[in-house]
Amino acid sequence: MAKDVFRTVQFPLQPMEPQSVPSLPVGNYLYQVKWDGFRWLAYHGPEGIVFQTKSGRSGQAWFPELPAGLGWLKPGSIIDGEVVCLQGGKPDFPSLLKRVRSGLGQFPQTSGQTVEYVIFDLLFWQGEDLRARSLQERLEFLTEIALPGPHTQVIESFSDGNKLWSATGEMGLEGIVAKEYSSPYRPGKDRAWQKIKHWQKGEFLVGGIKLKGETIKAVCLGRPVGEDFVYVCSVSGGLERLQESLGRERVEQVKVSPFTGEGPGRERDTEMIWLRPEWRVKVRFLEWTPGGKLRHAQIEP
Repeated sequence: MAKDVFRTVQFPLQPMEPQSVPSLPVGNYLYQVKWDGFRWLAYHGPEGIVFQTKSGRSGQAWFPELPAGLGWLKPGSIIDGEVVCLQGGKPDFPSLLKRVRSGLGQFPQTSGQTVEYVIFDLLFWQGEDLRARSLQERLEFLTEIALPGPHTQVIESFSDGNKLWSATGEMGLEGIVAKEYSSPYRPGKDRAWQKIKHWQKGEFLVGGIKLKGETIKAVCLGRPVGEDFVYVCSVSGGLERLQESLGRERVEQVKVSPFTGEGPGRERDTEMIWLRPEWRVKVRFLEWTPGGKLRHAQIEP
């Protein structure tokens, strides 16, 4: 019997992803907080609970505390969710990334940080494929079977997207995801799910350009701090908007890096061109990291 349960399950599998949109969609949608963490699937397989990253790799060793909260997940079942680090009730992505890169075990109890697996979909249940069912059906079933446990929670859904958008902005959260009630679970980016982010905006100076042949691969940005010129990020998103303006700007090349202290890292097969920091560009980004860098920066549309 158990063999039959596992035989019908597809794992690993490609998760369904939302498309980015500039404004809140209206219609037959439910709305959820966009949690800032790692997208993971959890599968109760023959060897117990295993986790799959968005890229299809195993994330098993990174957060050993998570399986303890999934005792209700039956063999042959798969759920979808986001692993987040919570600090004071808010996601702290830099700390999550630091823990993965350092290879540390669980956060010390004194740190005030916890790792949570926020569950937002049910794909298989005891070998039965639920992906063709509507999102509404899958969520109703998920809330019936999921039991409270350590380091896990089921996401809350809202019917009023405008209120959730305002609330997440006031709380400093990343944004929200709008999902069609009737949507089946399909692999890859899908218009039935749409994400809207709370962007911060600013102007920064270009101190360098990474070239591959004659193509700009990234621009290296900084900001004046007193007498220093401090590196804040390298931007590769939205570069097509800079190609034309680069030809119009009178940009002066310099022989050495204009950045004070740590600057951008060099990459294979790219050429670094240093510039006098006079060319201003408008950028949107999610947040400042504790180290003074921009996260998810893009050239402003």
